[in-house]
Amino acid sequence: MNPQRRSPLIALGITAILFASCSFLSTEHQQEDFIRIRGTRFIHRGAPYHFAGTNMWYGCYLGSPGPTGDRPRLLRELDSLNVYGITNLRVLAASEESAIRRSVKPAIQRAAGVLDDSLLQGLDFLLAEMAKRDMHAVLYLGNYWEWSGGFSQYNVWTGGHTVDPEDTSRGWGAFMDFSATFYSNAKAVELYRQ
Repeated sequence: MNPQRRSPLIALGITAILFASCSFLSTEHQQEDFIRIRGTRFIHRGAPYHFAGTNMWYGCYLGSPGPTGDRPRLLRELDSLNVYGITNLRVLAASEESAIRRSVKPAIQRAAGVLDDSLLQGLDFLLAEMAKRDMHAVLYLGNYWEWSGGFSQYNVWTGGHTVDPEDTSRGWGAFMDFSATFYSNAKAVELYRQ
């Protein structure tokens, strides 16, 4: 091959390697920002990590550009938490539409596999604003609580019947028992994983 033709190919090859390595380095830096566990300690950026945290389950709702949104309020709340040294937030990242009377509406998942894009945009906005304040999130994707749909709703979507804990003929115990059957309901577990 002509040396003059080889030179642009070599330059192209070197450029491709450099871009790939920059991408790798960028990914490595992003991974370093995760809180890790070493023995019995939390580690962040190679050093022991201690934190104060609180629950902000509703963050995606306030961050939404839709009808539940109130971004100025969300920013005020994040700033206030930051001033008090709160660096970790427990954040709702999944809720399921339910027939239970006191369940949250709208839900992130309005029906099995049908997501509310506005609330997901709210979650993105919340996480981006937390990052600006060097805050971290614990995202939860499912639970037993009736207000968020939770495991009981996956059981309903796979053929069960809604058990409302406020129904005096059945009560809280029946609701919890029904929710617990999620773990033995292979269809519900698969739907959750999807």
